[in-house]
Amino acid sequence: MNPQPLQFRTAPALAGFTLFLSTIAPIATAQSCDPQGLATLVPIGDPTAAGFGESAAMSGDVVVVSTSSSDALGYEAATVHVYRRVSDVWMHEALLLPPGGSSAIGFGASVAVDGDTVVVGADGDTEFGQGAGAAYTYRFDGAAWQFEAKLVSSTTSASDNFGSSVAISEGTLIVGAPRDRVNKIASGSATVFEFDGVLWSEQRLLLPPIANHGDLFGFAAALDSGLAVISMPRAGFDSVPLAAQSLVFRRSDGEWSHEYSIPSGVQSGVWVDIDGETVVIGMPGNDNNTGEAVVYKSRLDLTPVLWQRQARLSQTDGGFLDRFGRAVSVSGTTVAVGAPGHGSSGSVYIFQRSNNEWPESHELISPGLEPGGQFGNSVMLRSGTIVVGAPDSGGSAHLLSINCTIPCTPDFDQSGTLDVFDVFAFLTAFNAMEPAADLVGEGFWNIYDVFAFLDLFNAGCP
Repeated sequence: MNPQPLQFRTAPALAGFTLFLSTIAPIATAQSCDPQGLATLVPIGDPTAAGFGESAAMSGDVVVVSTSSSDALGYEAATVHVYRRVSDVWMHEALLLPPGGSSAIGFGASVAVDGDTVVVGADGDTEFGQGAGAAYTYRFDGAAWQFEAKLVSSTTSASDNFGSSVAISEGTLIVGAPRDRVNKIASGSATVFEFDGVLWSEQRLLLPPIANHGDLFGFAAALDSGLAVISMPRAGFDSVPLAAQSLVFRRSDGEWSHEYSIPSGVQSGVWVDIDGETVVIGMPGNDNNTGEAVVYKSRLDLTPVLWQRQARLSQTDGGFLDRFGRAVSVSGTTVAVGAPGHGSSGSVYIFQRSNNEWPESHELISPGLEPGGQFGNSVMLRSGTIVVGAPDSGGSAHLLSINCTIPCTPDFDQSGTLDVFDVFAFLTAFNAMEPAADLVGEGFWNIYDVFAFLDLFNAGCP
């Protein structure tokens, strides 16, 4: 699996020409990204695989990619492939198949990985009824990936689509069932499981605080330690058609509770990711399927906690049917947004936070794909490495190193050094009420922003 000739573009506002991998230059801002192609992944040992790259996940040196269909079991069913980085080379490690025969319809509809555990959603699994769904867990024992458990909720029944979304973090697993009728209306649910070192056990059923038929709560889910965000693409379906929300739940003293509902556009699909106290939400159906994404940050200094929009992300070259936001991922100060309908074969856009703004820094494309390749249909970014799925036809998945530098927030004059001129530049921005000087991020300018600047200035920069 040798690196492929992927192509990268700097944001047009910063550079008006296309650069190839070998000659790419950093953006002339306080931060820069220098993407480098690492590998193109293919479904080894699975010659009939189609739709490879439909969903993808990453944790450390492990990447998981699903297909949409395969004859690997002797009948048409999807498969999941595991890859591991060994001495900077990405190697195919395992082909995961559902145990127990043909009930695992929809296997690979969603995937997640954390350390030595992989979770695969099968949202059409038929063991508990047509379309009931299930989630399968696999664990690496040091030598191979072994099937561990098949999970369903205590409320799982026909047509729930349990497993439409899965998210895992530190022994906690959340599985979405967007058509669950636990409250006698098909508004959806998300089930929390905990691993005790031996077994997975159901801990809590999460429900929206206000439920309506067809809400699709559980359509997408993301989890980071004790903080979860779960999308509800059709909130208020009965009264406000296709309104969308993303709901934040927080665990405190072992108990999960709803913390905030983030408005998420007016369309039929909402994808989410979370890193620490930052949430990114993709809304590919907004603006006639051009799409958009938003970044929200928590205000832990307020009671109750408020989630405040930090940025609205869009393409500099967006167009009709781009579906920007079909996949989103956030890691530290970097956000990746997939637009599988953009151009001839799709794109992924990289945004890098500078102070409290998120400017676009690069557009990633893969010129070797056939038209309609859907590059960006799935995206996950972790610790500077990104996996991008392009599932059209047989499909492919691409690994890249983003190499984004950490922005130096108090370097207000962007000179590369901290000195008195940065103090003058901050005060100028503060007096002009520029967004960059709102360091606390509360939407207005006060003494707390000055204190925040002084703390950052005294702490220095890498």
